[in-house]
Amino acid sequence: MKPLNGHSGTDGFTVAGSVLKSLDLDSIGSLVGLGADVVMLVDRASIVSQIYFSNSDLADYGLAKTVGKRLQDCVTVESIPKIDTMLATGTGTHPVRGYQVNHKCSGKPDLPVAYSAYSAKDFPYTIVVGRELRQQMIDQQRLVQTQMELEADYRELK
Repeated sequence: MKPLNGHSGTDGFTVAGSVLKSLDLDSIGSLVGLGADVVMLVDRASIVSQIYFSNSDLADYGLAKTVGKRLQDCVTVESIPKIDTMLATGTGTHPVRGYQVNHKCSGKPDLPVAYSAYSAKDFPYTIVVGRELRQQMIDQQRLVQTQMELEADYRELK
């Protein structure tokens, strides 16, 4: 099936690569941040060079402290292989999607974030874009608690 505009859906990735080369890092972070909760520019050594977050609540989780550190050092142990895979496979012309990781946070529960990554051939950074999942985590905990209460009520009825 031919698209209405006569272009393939993957043509946008070619355009994205050329746009990345023409913008400064702050502009890239701000532009991508319009549709994301967290945007990181990660260099080839997995070091977070810049971070942008749309919600000031996220500052309480210490995300700003990730700048200058390896991204793997800022997440929980279970999330490290996901970060490794995401950054290793984000070198093609298609973005890598769907890695849910947890950021370590001192004094707070871990911060769950679903990340996607994109890198262009001649661009020195991988753009890691995240959507925070705190509300989903709260809903999931509430569901588990309700299920446990129902099972306890059911046992009492027996």
